[in-house]
Amino acid sequence: MKYLAAFFCLWTFCACGDNRPLEEIISLPNTDSQEPRVAAVLKSARAGVEAERSNVNAWRHLGAVLDAHRFTSAAESAYREALSLNADDPWTCYQLAITLEMMSKEPEETLKLLAIAGAGYPKLPFPLIHTGRVLDAQGDSLGARDAYLSAVKIDGRQALLRRALGQVYLDLGANEEAIEQLERAVGLASKTDGPTWAALAQGYERTGAAEKAQRARELAANNGNTLISADPLRRAVSTLGVSSKIALERGMGRMSAGDFQGAVADLEIAGELRPRDPWLQLRLATCFQELRNPSHAAEHLKLAESARSELFGPSSKDDLVEFDAALKRYQNKFLARGN
Repeated sequence: MKYLAAFFCLWTFCACGDNRPLEEIISLPNTDSQEPRVAAVLKSARAGVEAERSNVNAWRHLGAVLDAHRFTSAAESAYREALSLNADDPWTCYQLAITLEMMSKEPEETLKLLAIAGAGYPKLPFPLIHTGRVLDAQGDSLGARDAYLSAVKIDGRQALLRRALGQVYLDLGANEEAIEQLERAVGLASKTDGPTWAALAQGYERTGAAEKAQRARELAANNGNTLISADPLRRAVSTLGVSSKIALERGMGRMSAGDFQGAVADLEIAGELRPRDPWLQLRLATCFQELRNPSHAAEHLKLAESARSELFGPSSKDDLVEFDAALKRYQNKFLARGN
């Protein structure tokens, strides 16, 4: 009878699920300290899990919401709960792998998760791209090269992939191959990318092309990291981020990618908490000009100009010079031609 009772208790626990308070399973952020939009989506995601602890989709969504707002450790716990309910789900395997990669944790587990994700998404290069990144971080340049080459066979149009492959070839001393891949990255990029040109400078220098190397160094020095991943699996997570900071970053990324309609939606979210930010207003004006909506552009340009003196005081002359230069570029591009 004693063993039967113990078995019954165990069966009851398994059947009913884990009834511990959610805080004992996952370290959730305090919603009281979050922006109202963020608090609302966190509470909604939590409610979904509380309503049905055995719902894998609810755990996946909670993990993604936490992930999108950079509560990385909590996101890891939520993704792990989802995988405890469906260990072979490629989407959750992928998101957990990226979370672990961002935290520089458990590289072997990360590679196994990426292998499951890759099998589930054979037409997407991104699991292989991240496999290459993890292997490269471990010092396995040959393994990283092979992963990147496999990704190229799936989709060679990714500038980030070509840049990564070129950088690995440099590590391997294969300078001609590196230059070929890096020049392809330049051709695929919509904007000048500093890291690509920095790598090209190395390749040109090693192959004796001194003038090309000098030009590449100049471009590297004057440009930042502008390459953006077109990963739809991560986009499904990033779009859940609604904080003003994350929305601003996402909006700027969408501007770089030419998605001005999407950028407006994100920048307007950011503008709810920072309406007197002249940079934000100038970006909105730019987006509306690109969308052929000059009246809305004029409204935001006026806000940008009126907020200029509020943000840039006497102690920030360099910021003022930078903003005025951006304002001048806007005027030359859009207003000088009568838009």
